[in-house]
Amino acid sequence: MKNEETKNQLNPKLWGVKYKEYLCVMARKKLPSDMVEDIVQDTFLAALHAAPRFKGRSSERVWLTAILNNKIMDHYRSVYSQQGKVSHLAVKVADHTIPGIWDYAKDR
Repeated sequence: MKNEETKNQLNPKLWGVKYKEYLCVMARKKLPSDMVEDIVQDTFLAALHAAPRFKGRSSERVWLTAILNNKIMDHYRSVYSQQGKVSHLAVKVADHTIPGIWDYAKDR
């Protein structure tokens, strides 16, 4: 087990220089190109918020990549959730047609 002196440390000031290109390459494999930059920036922001919980058991790169993967999953969950809501709404609208409207149309 590593002792305190050998734990990995975070250096957020260098994340853009050291890891941005790598994270963009990883994100491009899983996202549309117009989403990559935003997701990588969201990754850095989430990492800054999570920095106090970083225990140093992994490298910065591995830790940032895990956060990136979580952000990508969040993105797709959001997209599919919104699509599901739209589909669900369409079904609800179809189920709630005005009673007798088809009878009225037949009589004309």
